[in-house]
Amino acid sequence: MNLSISRPLLALLLCALVISTVIALRPADDAGEQVADDLLPTRTEKGVARHVSDAAPTWRRQTYKPGARVLGEESVVVAPAAALAPMIAAVPTAPENGFVYLGRMVRDGKVYAFVGKGEDVEVVSAGDDISPDWRLDAIENKSLRVRYLPLNEVRNVAMSHEK
Repeated sequence: MNLSISRPLLALLLCALVISTVIALRPADDAGEQVADDLLPTRTEKGVARHVSDAAPTWRRQTYKPGARVLGEESVVVAPAAALAPMIAAVPTAPENGFVYLGRMVRDGKVYAFVGKGEDVEVVSAGDDISPDWRLDAIENKSLRVRYLPLNEVRNVAMSHEK
């Protein structure tokens, strides 16, 4: 499907974007921006809606101050992102598997891989469990595809010396 926009419409959209950007980024004057009274209904003590009177404070855009956000009369310090990082829940990922490809063997048409972890050596084929948490999914040309079972996450173990 090939959609094209006419040049006049594209020019109009570009002008609208530029104008709205200039309006959004222009500095606020010191007097503030007056809001129309009929746009801001409020409630009295008895719950009956009334319109904002001239005595109400005017609305104005706050100027940017690095590290602080002004809310009314008090100032709140905004914490840097590094301080918030421990509060954000991390997505669990599989730990490093520590497996090393040691070689492979073909016997009766079935491919077996020699996988080492520390001093232990396992001879496994596709679909076998290497440890309680890891399963060998496939023996590919340049890597072993292993799966971390608790999270169902796939990792690759590179074959360092492939002929």
